[in-house]
Amino acid sequence: MRFGNLRHRILFAKPAGTVTNGMGETVPAYSLYHPSLPQQEFFSQENQWTFPSGEVIDINNCQYAFYAEVNPLTGRQYEQSQKLRAETTYHIRIRFIPGLSSEMYVIFENKKLLIDSVLDADTKYRSINIVCHEVL
Repeated sequence: MRFGNLRHRILFAKPAGTVTNGMGETVPAYSLYHPSLPQQEFFSQENQWTFPSGEVIDINNCQYAFYAEVNPLTGRQYEQSQKLRAETTYHIRIRFIPGLSSEMYVIFENKKLLIDSVLDADTKYRSINIVCHEVL
């Protein structure tokens, strides 16, 4: 793995029920994942990721963020119930992190990516390949 290619910042999130936002609405909540830090709940508000305190998450300065290499693989369009839907698949490569699973999400550039697979690249616990697609 060439560590110079790890130039993107991503977050891992797990579903965590619901939370009430500042306007009194019940919205889906997520919990930030980092193996050595406590879980921190957040939610999506107006295309931004926000903590319940109202603070907006800055991925570039967040202690929960990981360095990764993110590459879009395919862009596919298909018609589903007379609606055009675009789907992009991403390949993400990171250093090994224990505990990642396909039930989690990846947050990259304000995009929510659903994890399809998590693979130990060389079975030596050095790097992980993640295949995911964008949730629209």
